Formats: sequence, C-alpha cells, structure tokens
Amino acid sequence: MEKISLSTEEDKAARKAKLASQTFEKKPKLTKEERRAQQEAQRLAKAAGAPAKTAPKAAAAPAPPTARMQAEIHPAILSLGLKYAEGKLVGGNARCVAMLTAFQQVIKDYHTPPDKVLRRDLDKTLRPLIQFLIDCRPHSIGMGNAIRYVRNVIATLDPSKGDDDAKTFVLDEIDQYIENRIVMAMTAVSKFACSKIVDGDVILTYARADIIEVLLKQAFDQKIQFRVLVVDSRPHFEGKKLIRALAEHGLPCTYIQINALSYVMKEVTKVFLGATAIMSNGAVVARVGTALCAMTAHEFNVPVLFCCETYKVICRMWTSFMF
Repeated sequence: MEKISLSTEEDKAARKAKLASQTFEKKPKLTKEERRAQQEAQRLAKAAGAPAKTAPKAAAAPAPPTARMQAEIHPAILSLGLKYAEGKLVGGNARCVAMLTAFQQVIKDYHTPPDKVLRRDLDKTLRPLIQFLIDCRPHSIGMGNAIRYVRNVIATLDPSKGDDDAKTFVLDEIDQYIENRIVMAMTAVSKFACSKIVDGDVILTYARADIIEVLLKQAFDQKIQFRVLVVDSRPHFEGKKLIRALAEHGLPCTYIQINALSYVMKEVTKVFLGATAIMSNGAVVARVGTALCAMTAHEFNVPVLFCCETYKVICRMWTSFMF
C-alpha cells in the first residue's frame, strides 16, 4: 500500500512539472462588440450547418485579361476604352463620334466566316466590344441611342447584298448619322441660340459643353457685344478648358467657382447650359452642378436655355428628379 501511494504521488508531481514547462498562447483580448460579433457569426454558422469563419479572407484581385481575351478586342476599341477609363476623352459628342468611328474601323476589318450570315455574325461580333466600352466607362444616353441605331442598320441589311456592299452601306449610314444627328444638329442649335443673345448680355454657363462653346464663338463672330461668366467646380474643372478656348477666340470671360454662383447671378441676363439627355417629360439630365445653376437662376428670375441635340432625346422618364 505504501508503494502504490508513493507511485501515485510521483505521477502527480511529474504531471505538474510537465504542465509548468508547457507554454500556452494567450487569446487576444476582444472588445465587447467583437465578442458579440464573433458569437453571432458562430451562431449563424451553426444554424446553417457550416463551420464558422474566424476572420474574413481578403478579396482576390481581379485576374488580368488573358491573351485570348485581348485578341478578341479590336485594337481601335481597346485604345478607345483605355481613353474612356483614363478620362482622356470627355464630352458626350466627342465620345459618341469616337465610338462610331471605332465601329467603322471594326466593320472595315470584319470578314464573314464560312456558313455565317453577315448581319447576324457582325452584330454578334459587336456585342463584346460594346460591353468592353461599357466596362471602361458607362455610355451616355446619346451613345446608347447611337449604338441602337447601328445595330438596327445591321439587323435590317438586305440578305441579297454581298459582304462588301453591305459593309459599305453600314459605313455610309454611320457617316450620315455623325453628320446629320451630331455635326449639323450642333450647328442648327447654335444658330438658333445665337438669336437669343443681344448686345450687353451677360451669359453664364457651367463647366464645358461642346455646343455651348460653338454657339458662344458663333455669336462673337456675329459682332454681338456680350461677356461670359464660366462657372466651374470639382473634380474635373472642365470650365478651365472652356474659358481658355473662349479667351483665345477673343471673348471677354470671367472664371468663378460654383460657391460664388449666387453672388454673380444678380448681374447675369441669360444662362446657357448643356445637357446629356432630355427625358420624355421634359426633365434634363446633365453633369452634377447643373441643377444648382438652373435653380439659382430661377430664384433670380433669369431665363435658362438648355442646348441639346435630338439624338440625346429619349422616350423614357426618371422619377427621381428635383422639380
């Protein structure tokens, strides 16, 4: 009995020594909110029958485009998409014309595969290219109308036409669209808007719109005496480019920030603004800050004129506008 008792005491001492020699990692101290979140995650994982995740994994970086993906993108579209993404090409009209010109290059280089119909396969070829441009930068409403026009022209091609004749027809239709719906429309709108400017006017405009720049230069060339107030704001400060172009043309200009809008509005006689689109209910879609200029002019009883080409008009309406 004494021997057994001694052996038991030796075992206890050995176990205590072994435990004392071991080092244990201390759990990090958690705040009350962290413990509560961890318990909630464990409870949800248990209810779902899946093991709980102690820490969320970092999101994996998007995989770079493969050589096959790059080969499927036409060089003209690839170059245009990079310009969109880097902000080197801005302005609704400029972006739309560049997009249509790139489509023309794609159509010129297109060859119908064997056992394929041109009007179907060409439209199928354009779809990933259009999606690539949208991924680089979402297109405007006017650009969407232009894309639908091109696809409709391709879809309604005469099947009896040869490939060369069909491609030539589509290229001519795109040229006519650019000339009639964009270039000539801009000229017609600026000519009509010039009739609203008289001697002594103080014209206010916001940021930079191609059509506003054209009409102001055209009015100045008609020897009308007026001056321009260019309102600008972050983040792009597009008004700097407009005032530089007007000053080089000889127009008297003043550059102000949008926070001084109410201070200068008392001397303004007319406000000319560009538009990205016009809805079917008459609501205008434009760059951020345009609504502030229009509402401030309304408070000062100053007439506001929006200049917009018809290819930017859309038969839809949004309900989230300020009226």
